[in-house]
Amino acid sequence: MKKNKNILFMIYLLLFSIMFTACVPRREIDRLIFVRAVGVDKAEDKDEVKLTVASRRDGASKSPGKQQTSERKTFLFSEGKTVFDANRNFLNYAEKDIFWGHTEYIFLGETAARDDVLKYLDFFIRNHENRLDTSIAVVKGTTASELFKGFGTELVHERMSNLYENVGGLSESKEIQLSEFIEKLNSKYSCAYIPYVYIFKKAESMEIGDIEKEIDIVLDGFAIFRGSKLVDFLKGKKARGLNWITGDVKSGIIDVIDSKGNNIALEIIESDVIIKTKVIGETPYIDVKVRVNSNIGELSGKLDIFNKDSITKLEIQQSEIVKNEVESVVKFAKQNDVDILGFGDKIFHQHPVKWEAIKDNWEEVFPEVSVNVEVESKISRVYNIGKPIRYWEEKEK
Repeated sequence: MKKNKNILFMIYLLLFSIMFTACVPRREIDRLIFVRAVGVDKAEDKDEVKLTVASRRDGASKSPGKQQTSERKTFLFSEGKTVFDANRNFLNYAEKDIFWGHTEYIFLGETAARDDVLKYLDFFIRNHENRLDTSIAVVKGTTASELFKGFGTELVHERMSNLYENVGGLSESKEIQLSEFIEKLNSKYSCAYIPYVYIFKKAESMEIGDIEKEIDIVLDGFAIFRGSKLVDFLKGKKARGLNWITGDVKSGIIDVIDSKGNNIALEIIESDVIIKTKVIGETPYIDVKVRVNSNIGELSGKLDIFNKDSITKLEIQQSEIVKNEVESVVKFAKQNDVDILGFGDKIFHQHPVKWEAIKDNWEEVFPEVSVNVEVESKISRVYNIGKPIRYWEEKEK
């Protein structure tokens, strides 16, 4: 009896598997175009969406006596009333189906970002094939399509991967994923930002291997959004100021001078930030404390600065420079009424009861918030050598 029950169970299990397997549509791998990067733009002269996709695929190439397989780069363009519509319109001429599950980068043209970014991103959030850990960036000054076409046979995602690997060396930008960006866009009190790139046109083409490139990509800073629309760009030391506040400074150079005016390059090796808030009545106050540790990476003079008094003076300069960077981005945020600093969220988490009294007026309150910035600096090491070469030729007066 028990044996018969086991046999029946196995039969049911087999039938169950066959039934549900038959319901799943199959897509053969050789019938797919695997998208690695996509450009999203507002179509020219009409209220439609333009998609540009870049991918790799194998193609057969014949040589005398044998057949070889070579790798081809693919660029496809499509337009439609929506992103989903444009996606389906690829079927009008693409020899294979578009598969979004391998997409690594989304590039938004500046016009689309200023229009309303949500209308161009909903497909990438809602569609089951897409990944929410896809990186996203704005293309400043032009369209994403122009960026793709300008790169010719080299794929944009390869270049972006290299740029993001090196982004911590300056700490003036950072990689942001689609899920993080959408979370910020969905906040009633914080404003979102993502990195931006722009096309650098070279005066003369440069040969790189067998590829002749006339443009390159520069990863510069952050594109700032109010609500779901791009309003401005943050670059250089202001962008690093934002990373100081969010705790995303990994490395970078801080330039100070000795008592004779010679340049000294300090390399950031460690940093962290503590943000504390208090609410008195209905008035919030923010205290930002940044701690930065650096090494002396280069001296341009012969002055021996390796004594306590000289190092202390350099640490004071470093503190002032970092403080100015932080205060510059606070000023920018207040002037543009964009809480990219996350102060509203900090007050909510640290004072949830008092936050209830000010949350509805946060847009009016934020520009008037008192922000106190304090920087604690330390210079730790000097790398391979201590005193400057021929330091005896110059003495501090």
